Amino acid sequence: MIREIISHYDFSLCREIIDVGGEKGHLLCEILHQYPTAFGTVYDLPNAENSALEYIMNMNLSERCKVKTGSFFNSVPSGDMLLLKVILHDWDDKHAKLILKNCRKDMPDHGKLLIIEKVVEDNEFKDLACLGDINMMVTLSGKERSLPEFNELLNQSGFQLIRNINTSTVFSILEAEPI
Repeated sequence: MIREIISHYDFSLCREIIDVGGEKGHLLCEILHQYPTAFGTVYDLPNAENSALEYIMNMNLSERCKVKTGSFFNSVPSGDMLLLKVILHDWDDKHAKLILKNCRKDMPDHGKLLIIEKVVEDNEFKDLACLGDINMMVTLSGKERSLPEFNELLNQSGFQLIRNINTSTVFSILEAEPI
């Protein structure tokens, strides 16, 4: 599914990509594999470090990809592209804004933020997004959000939504830039 999602976005102008909450680095490694001039960092909690390093080595990307540990509630490394794949739906609006504000804090003015999430909208995946919303409310404090809800979160965190890219999966790519 990762290949299908990223086939809808051109990463060729990205130099330093930060996969925020990237776990093992599957998403970032696939992007780096397809875009050989880019470099990247998987940023996640310390317990993800060893498995991310192992995956990066297995993908032969250790010269272009590194791992940095920390919490996105405290800070986020700087890069010209930040990725948040299925991160914000885990959190209520207060915590989602904190994550986004930390992304914005050291981002260059020309930077981009990509949010890969289910967007609750009237399309063929609406039922799956609504079921995901119920799951998030029951298991965590998060929720699936509509495009206006994402837009409001972004605006309150120093970003503006540039576009919503629908993919052939349940996930959309929301592209935002600093304001």
